[in-house]
Amino acid sequence: PECRKDTFLVQDSADRFPPAFFVNRLKSAVNLLQKCDSEGVLRTTSCDQCKSEATAVAFCRQCAHFICEFCEQAHQRQKFYSDHVVVKIEQLGDNKPVRVRIPKPMKCKIHREEQLKIYCFTCEELICRDCTLIDHKGHQYEFVVTYAPRIKQDIQRNLTTLEETQEKLLEVKMSLESFQMTSHDRRAAMEEEIKQSCGKIIKMVEEYQQELLDQVQSKANDSLMSLATQEKSIEVSVEEVQGVVSLVRNATSSGSEEEVVSVHKQLQEKIKEETA
Repeated sequence: PECRKDTFLVQDSADRFPPAFFVNRLKSAVNLLQKCDSEGVLRTTSCDQCKSEATAVAFCRQCAHFICEFCEQAHQRQKFYSDHVVVKIEQLGDNKPVRVRIPKPMKCKIHREEQLKIYCFTCEELICRDCTLIDHKGHQYEFVVTYAPRIKQDIQRNLTTLEETQEKLLEVKMSLESFQMTSHDRRAAMEEEIKQSCGKIIKMVEEYQQELLDQVQSKANDSLMSLATQEKSIEVSVEEVQGVVSLVRNATSSGSEEEVVSVHKQLQEKIKEETA
């Protein structure tokens, strides 16, 4: 969860991970805060080191324990605790919110009571004093207290480079975000322009469509009127022809030969007029 890097585990490989000292330190800090009131002032607590449940009078930074007066004296007497730093509770709290750093010591997995104070260059791991005499005998190693400052300097140099990279990445990120916003605005403007252009084109097409329809309707009306006029003229012509046909038939069928001869010229002219 810290570096966001996927790590694949094989069987029994979890033990190979280095101790999560950040988490362990956080646990120690939580334990300390549980011994404080709501305002962060240290309350009276019992000894964490022995079973006497006597009132704690001091705090050992290396053990990360509150200790009673007897355990405090043991820390002062025994060589095993010679490098431990013991702080009086009064110095921790003094009726003020606790602001103490708790560097919980890292213990050797093999020699449980020994602290990891040496770094083995050969194996690239922390070891204790007993390890230098057994498993790491003849290896190249150095005390952490002298090696750590150089490591911190190297890390600090790399951190500076990393921070510069971070700044560049942030600049790129901001540029991408700005470009994304600009692209979004440009897309919205282009969409609006396309809608307006398409609206104009659709309007022009509809107007042209209506114009063509009007032209077709006008031509159709003219054709219908022409046809109606022609039809009327044909009807008149038919009536006239029918009249002449009726006249000729009546003259030839019911008139005498003298009457037919007398009007034949007029009849011929009528026929010629209608067939012209």
